[in-house]
Amino acid sequence: MTDEIRLALFGEAGAGKSAFISSFYGNLSSSEFSSENKYCVRCTDPKRRNQLESDFNKMRDHKLFPTGTTKVNNYLFSLKTDGYEKSEASIRWSDYPGKWWENNIIDESEKKAKKIEFKNLLYSHVGILLIDGQKYASGSTEYIKELFARYNSSFKEIINESRSVLGIKGPVLPETWIISVTKSDLFDEKLTAQWVRGIIVRDALKELHDLQDTLGAHFGDNIILSSAVKASGDRVLSANEYLGLQLFAPIGFKSYFLKATQPGLYDYVLHGIDNFLHFLSQNAEFIPSNVVNRKLNMITMLVKAANKLGLTKMANDAVKAILDNKEADRDYFDVTLSRIMAHTSDESLTRLHFSAK
Repeated sequence: MTDEIRLALFGEAGAGKSAFISSFYGNLSSSEFSSENKYCVRCTDPKRRNQLESDFNKMRDHKLFPTGTTKVNNYLFSLKTDGYEKSEASIRWSDYPGKWWENNIIDESEKKAKKIEFKNLLYSHVGILLIDGQKYASGSTEYIKELFARYNSSFKEIINESRSVLGIKGPVLPETWIISVTKSDLFDEKLTAQWVRGIIVRDALKELHDLQDTLGAHFGDNIILSSAVKASGDRVLSANEYLGLQLFAPIGFKSYFLKATQPGLYDYVLHGIDNFLHFLSQNAEFIPSNVVNRKLNMITMLVKAANKLGLTKMANDAVKAILDNKEADRDYFDVTLSRIMAHTSDESLTRLHFSAK
């Protein structure tokens, strides 16, 4: 069983990863965002939280971008839903240094760190590949073709090592991928994610297919136009004006849970326990005591089934809520999902996200 949804963030140096993660936290943790959307993001590690707040406040107050990533940073976020104090969905976000993908590693300690961290990458649920919007605007698809080819080579190396050294068989790396074009505030407001995907398919088809062969057939299906801040060159104009950041958690959340629970199995587990207990309560006087005593064994079996399906701690909390008849906690899963998924149907965000599925 996993207690968190794991997202891996990739992008070359200068693509905007540090600004991305700082703005994601700074804006989606604000009281204004919570008031409007009825949920917010929290960072549960005090030191990481302090760093994110510091970086965001520098962008907001001093108009300065944060320094680039030099090592893997892991951030543990939680989605806090208004009205539900106890249950929280967790997201672990891993940010990988850009130079690791550019063959700029010099010393052995860095090589060792890269090898260790890439083992953790194998257990991520969602991969996010950032395309530098500024370079895309100036170099068009030649830049994307070169970027895809470089990443494909690196991912192949990771996969081969995981199979030969770690002995891992079957699929590796995240199965759900999001391609995000950063710094999209530089583009015409009429530009859409669907149009960008069309250009990639038209002009970088071979490189896209090569990555699909390496990472899975659905790589490239999800495109998001994003912008951490409104900026001009290397100067931040407004840290509170962002594009698309509110789409990443919903898409990752939905992709993971749909796969983890599979169609109908989440409801089957929860309703199975509920119906079983209801049956026992209504017919206890007619059922032999030895059968009634077996209800705990039945519940244990169902919870094990939930664990086997990969349900998160949040879903298991819902199972426990059924046993305790705590309706509010039991609703948390569905309420959280519906609130954060509202972003994906928001008409103002339609142009920023395209899914080919």
